[in-house]
Amino acid sequence: MSNAVRRTALLAMALLLGVGCRDRTEAPEGGQANTGGERDRDAMAEGPIPLSPALCDDPSRMRELRRSLRGGDEAPGYGEVDPETVRRMLAAPTEGPFYMVNLIKYRERAVYPDGRATDLSGREANALYAPTEFLAAIGARVVFTAAVDEQIEGESPLWDDVAIVEYPCPLAFFAMSANPGFKDRLIHKQAGLETTLVLFTKLEPAPPGGAPEPSAGTHPYAAESPTSVAMHVMRFRDVARYDDGTNEPRRSGREAWEIHQASGVSASRGPGVHTTHTFAVQGTLIGDGREWDEVRLLRTLGRAGSPALANDATRQASERH
Repeated sequence: MSNAVRRTALLAMALLLGVGCRDRTEAPEGGQANTGGERDRDAMAEGPIPLSPALCDDPSRMRELRRSLRGGDEAPGYGEVDPETVRRMLAAPTEGPFYMVNLIKYRERAVYPDGRATDLSGREANALYAPTEFLAAIGARVVFTAAVDEQIEGESPLWDDVAIVEYPCPLAFFAMSANPGFKDRLIHKQAGLETTLVLFTKLEPAPPGGAPEPSAGTHPYAAESPTSVAMHVMRFRDVARYDDGTNEPRRSGREAWEIHQASGVSASRGPGVHTTHTFAVQGTLIGDGREWDEVRLLRTLGRAGSPALANDATRQASERH
């Protein structure tokens, strides 16, 4: 990464975290550091970048975001920003759309970083953050939200909510993050969230003919089971590892998963289960250091039918992969 790109990535990270950061170059021996103060003051005098979907047509506006990098000194405690993901977004500031997949764990009680007293729950504090008007201003939109009813597999934390937001391009996302009004709202997010996982993703093309609709006629529990959605957040092994210790022919974890999917489709089509959306993970914007490869949304007519598949021979065969 070049020094210029590295500095820009650090500045963008400061935007996301709502923390102070100085754009500074090291002083030569016996000289003075150039803080860029006059340049920044001139930029700040112009005010914040107007939020608009048209930002995606002008990559030069990325330079102006540095003027908003001022404020507090503490980063929020709900996750770590990955500089490599920021760099990837900055490398193509006007490409889009892209999707942020958010997994959210709330505090039981809100804790504000400025020490204010509050009776709010973490969820209630985060509701005050809700930046709907800022999303609308840049042409972004929330495309999926859900409360987590049950976490079947996976390590802690046990997530509370899921949200997927479509953004027109990274430049618009960073401009929104730098907006003073948006940054003022962040204190409610900081108060409300215990931790979060934010994945920078691209939507994969739909399969030919689109995803099949679940068939109520073949689902024995359709009358008593409403439609539900399962989300898979996955990291594939570099080399598939089977319980019996074999891997012949040698295949990757992703290849084994695709075999499972190909054989499992016929087993699950009866109860009306199918993949509706697949998101390729480009990077973990905010997380805990773990890496992820793919997010899938699966739709089913209801969870009640799932136990009936436990003894299905085809299903069991696919589970091996």
